[in-house]
Amino acid sequence: MWGRPGKQGVPFTYYGRLVGIPASYTLAPGAAYHKLDVFYDLAHDHLHQVCEGAHPDFGVQLYSYSMVFFGEDVLTGLRLLHGLYMGFLESAVLLSGAVVPGMLAADPRFSVRNFYQGLAPGGPVEQAERLLEGTEGARLLVDSELASAVLPDGSEWDRTEGYARNYHRHPEIALDDPRRFLVRSGDVPSHELLYYYRDRRRPRLSPDATLLQLSQVNDKSAAPNLPHYQASVGLIQRCLERSQAALINPPVPA
Repeated sequence: MWGRPGKQGVPFTYYGRLVGIPASYTLAPGAAYHKLDVFYDLAHDHLHQVCEGAHPDFGVQLYSYSMVFFGEDVLTGLRLLHGLYMGFLESAVLLSGAVVPGMLAADPRFSVRNFYQGLAPGGPVEQAERLLEGTEGARLLVDSELASAVLPDGSEWDRTEGYARNYHRHPEIALDDPRRFLVRSGDVPSHELLYYYRDRRRPRLSPDATLLQLSQVNDKSAAPNLPHYQASVGLIQRCLERSQAALINPPVPA
């Protein structure tokens, strides 16, 4: 799927990949194919309309178990990635990715049948890969330059204490706006979107069911990927803490 260059907003490129697919291919090929089916179905469901109609300024490329998503408005991109990531997490399929500044220059032309041009080395995709190095779980990292470009000046929303003090400021920004869920990441030099939160399109969350599902994954590929599932359980807890501070979700029972 391809979009056309746009003129407004802050341009971005997202690169993401499914976690644990190489191990699944070897240990549980059926599980790997199921994850790939979910990957392609949800990517299409959440992103295909952004490349046409009201949002022509975006593009999506899918490569095996990885994805590139780029466009001229990072806030629109984060809103769409929020929904996509929630769908993956509630399906117990882990997607790890990063959003970086700059719109990928893509040319979809091909001139020989069954001969397709892939991504050129370097650029935004390589920058996103560097951000992801050493991370575990279903993360959605955001380059700090991008985060600073969209966060309200002086809001301190990207710090836990700052948001608790100042979440009521900027009432023009909706409670389900992704800017309220951009935080400084503690283990990588970037920000992170704590994406598992309730919004107007998804009025209900299933945190208990999702946590249980991630804790009980038992296919043969789970053993080498166990740290990723455990990290994703911890991520949900951090997301819910921020959601509670934003007065979107009630406290989760212990």
